[in-house]
Amino acid sequence: MTIKYIKKTKNNTESRILKILAHNQEFEQYKLDKTLEISYRTILRKLETMEKNFGIIKLVRTEPSTKGGKDKKIYSITLKGLWLHLSEIKQLNSPKGKEEIIKIINLFPEMLLFFKKWPLFIKSGLQDEMLGYFIEALKSSWLDYQNRIGLLHTSEMQRETFHKILDHFDDKLEEFLDSHTLVDPMLVSETKERLRIAYLQDQELNTFVNKIIATAERNQLRIKEIKSCLNEKTKPSLL
Repeated sequence: MTIKYIKKTKNNTESRILKILAHNQEFEQYKLDKTLEISYRTILRKLETMEKNFGIIKLVRTEPSTKGGKDKKIYSITLKGLWLHLSEIKQLNSPKGKEEIIKIINLFPEMLLFFKKWPLFIKSGLQDEMLGYFIEALKSSWLDYQNRIGLLHTSEMQRETFHKILDHFDDKLEEFLDSHTLVDPMLVSETKERLRIAYLQDQELNTFVNKIIATAERNQLRIKEIKSCLNEKTKPSLL
């Protein structure tokens, strides 16, 4: 499933830049034109669009040039960029697809709590199951995104409102992926007992799960209050 976040063409420049950044923690802008065999002017234009318009890459730092030329800009991929890159991989459940995800997990351990806790899942023998749940979380997020895009395109919504809604989705992406990957397996009998033991050994995971539980409980309370309000009989007027 390819996400229509930026226009897709075969081997387009944006996708190729994302692939390089997904395979490197950082990459220098001056090396991209030689690596991709694309003009430097085109690279500069794409980098600006990808950073400022889409937020799929970010400028990590600027370093002085050793040859007295322009400063070197060092870029890195964002979570949104990784999410987009993974959407272009066919058959994520295949050995090749899973290998790609594991490379990204090991390269960007701080990107998601799931990535950070990957060594714990390996130690607990849960890596295959958790990888499967992560892939399902990715697929759910892509469907959710495309549904939002479909709804937005059918309305006469102003451009500013359009971007606010998409930005809201992007802000929730980390929480969406982590919650579906880390919490949903606790509802499955085959994994919940081993996960319970692993989570009790890790305070950060324990705290995260309890936060999700607290949010769900607040939402359930709101639903209960709304139902109560709707079912409440109209009291007779005293006037």
